[in-house]
This record gives sequence, C-alpha cells and structure tokens, in this order.
Amino acid sequence: DTNQLQSAILAGLKPDGQVDIAAVLRSVFGSPGQIPALIGVALDTRHALVAPQPEPGDDDGVRPWRREDRPSQVHWRRSARSLAAGGGLLVRETPPPPPTHALHLDGNPLHHLDPELRLRRLCAWVLEVDRLGLPYQLSLGALHIPSGTGPGHRRQCLDALALWSPT
Repeated sequence: DTNQLQSAILAGLKPDGQVDIAAVLRSVFGSPGQIPALIGVALDTRHALVAPQPEPGDDDGVRPWRREDRPSQVHWRRSARSLAAGGGLLVRETPPPPPTHALHLDGNPLHHLDPELRLRRLCAWVLEVDRLGLPYQLSLGALHIPSGTGPGHRRQCLDALALWSPT
C-alpha cells in the first residue's frame, strides 16, 4: 500500500537526506528474502536520496485581470467559473521570452526563509526550469553547481539539495 511505503520512507529518512532502502523494504514487505520476488527487481543499492518536496507553484497559466489587459487575453471559461465562485476575471499569462543566458537559481537571498522552505523553493525552481529545457546553475551557501541542462543536471541539483545542510 502506498501510504505504508510512504510512511516507512519518512520514518527511515536520515537528517542528511538519505534513506536505507533495504530497511524500508523490510519494514513494508517483511523478510529480506521476499523483497526481490515481491517487487521484481534486484536491490543494487542500499541507500537512496530523498529530494525536498517542491514548493507548490502557480502552474495554471492564468492570473487575475488588470485594467490594461486586452479582451482577447481573458480566459472566458475559467473566468465564468471564477465569477460563479465569487472571484473575478482571469487572463492568460503570456510566458516571457526564454533567456539568452543560463538562469542562476540562487538560494542565498532566501536566507530569511526556514531552511526546509528554502530547499522546497529551490527544488520547485529546478523542476520548473528543467521542464522548460533552459540552462541553469544552482547556488546555496558553499554549494555551487555550474550551468547545465537535461536529466543528469537535474539529478545532480536535486541530489545536492537532498544532501544540503544549513550548518
């Protein structure tokens, strides 16, 4: 059951972001000998990293209407639902043009935030910029990952965030 596995992972989470996979699977499935048969894979690693959960974002592509918006920008179907619920008009958000240089995802200006919230925000930024296919670099304290793109770069950034500690 998914809730049982999720609870076991959270219970086995160490402060450095690592999880002992074998211990989690034993707590969920029982005998270590049954694990490969139950999940159909060979366990080739004892530890995995748990990246911070991304901060929720506004990913729906609309925003509240402003006086300078053109009627053609109004998202009429979403506005009708919003008005029926007591809200206002909504317009399509026009995405900005892609940058010509690598984006710098810098967590240092976020020092006023709780460390966990800072990690969640950076995680959300990494996932969003990666989804857009834009080059980016990541900085947080002494951590600096140079510019890159693609699944390997995303994994490197998420792993670094999972292991990062404010002290």
